[in-house]
Order: sequence, then C-alpha cells, then structure tokens
Amino acid sequence: MADTPLTAAQNAYLFLLMAEAREVSNSELQQRYGISITGVDSAALVDNKLATVRKDRSLLHELTDDGWAEAKKIMAGGYVKPSGASPASATLHAVLAALHRYMQRSQSSAADIFAATTPPTPTSATTKPKSSSRKPKAGEPVNVQARIRNAYKRLRRDPIIWVGLAELRADLDYISTPDVDQALQQLLEKKKIRLIPEENQKTITSADQDAAIVVSGEPKHLIAFGA
Repeated sequence: MADTPLTAAQNAYLFLLMAEAREVSNSELQQRYGISITGVDSAALVDNKLATVRKDRSLLHELTDDGWAEAKKIMAGGYVKPSGASPASATLHAVLAALHRYMQRSQSSAADIFAATTPPTPTSATTKPKSSSRKPKAGEPVNVQARIRNAYKRLRRDPIIWVGLAELRADLDYISTPDVDQALQQLLEKKKIRLIPEENQKTITSADQDAAIVVSGEPKHLIAFGA
C-alpha cells in the first residue's frame, strides 16, 4: 500500500506501467502516448516503492511487486476520488473495475491480462551503431540538411525517436559546427525537426552542453524529425 496517497496522475502512471508490464523509457512513452513520468510523479511512485527508476538516455520506470499489488488493490476496491481527479479518473477506475470482475469470472490473473509489450531492441553500451556516413571528397558540395537527416536515421533506435545532438554532431564531425548550426536552424524554421532539452539536467555532459542549440534562450539537446 502506498504510504502517501497518490494523485490522479500518479494513479494513471501506475496503471500505465502495469499495462506495459516491463521497464519503459520516457522517450518511448512520449512517442507512444505523448506523456512522460517525471518530477514529483516519478518520485511518488519510487518513494512509495511502487516503481523503480533508472537513467539511460531517458528515465526508465518499471512497476515493482508492491506496485502490482497496489494496482490490483485499487482495481478491486471502491472508487476513492484522488487529488486532481477528473471525469477521466472515474472512467479509468470503472473500466479497471469491470476488468477485475472479468478476471474473477474467468479466473485470470493480472499477469495473464497485462503481458509485456514488445520492448525496444537493446543496444549494448559498448557497441554503437555502425556509421555509414561518407565524408565528401575535396571540393564536393555538401547538402548539410540532407546529411543531418541521414545521420539521424542511422543513429535513431526504434521505437525511440529522439537522438542526442552530441551524438549527431560526432557523426558529422567532418562538417563545421557553424554549418551544422545553420542547417539545424533552417530545418527548425521549416518545421522539419523538433528540438527538446534533456529532461534530467543532472545527466548533461560537457559534450551535450557544447552540442546544444539554444532556442528562445533554452538549450536543446535532443532532435527528432517530423513536426
């Protein structure tokens, strides 16, 4: 049982992690559902021992045994309106309560219902994707925007859409920093790319800082193609 009552948002994240039934990154959650588990919401789940969290390229969360038990208890219990509740909170509980009744009738367990979704293909920390970047010959014209797009495609690890600018620049180290900066700004103006800051500021390295693009006074560390 949670030592501190969860808010409506934290309950929703609890059930989201149960539905995923595996360790899942914020980058993947952002891509698939348009949300991330951060700040006080992440802390509440971890402090109540309902989920674990670790840092890789993004924050990754996974439900603990206590988290599974708490989620099943909420499913089986009556609706207690949490802080920050909306009609969606009551609706979610109603759907989960109906699912719990089905589980009782069919003698199914939560593990039978909530099987792990397909995780991203793991990439060894010591093995980086092979780069097929071809350095131009002397005097050969370079389409920097195209080079950026191709580098992004090589470096992206599905289903995660975000690539670090530091990693991108390292792949394009034969192109000057000002030229890459200019091409990134042009792509941004054309709404061909999105740039966001690294959410966990404590993990930012000097390479990340040097590679960042400042937009409206805020350093951006990650890039994704597509508006």
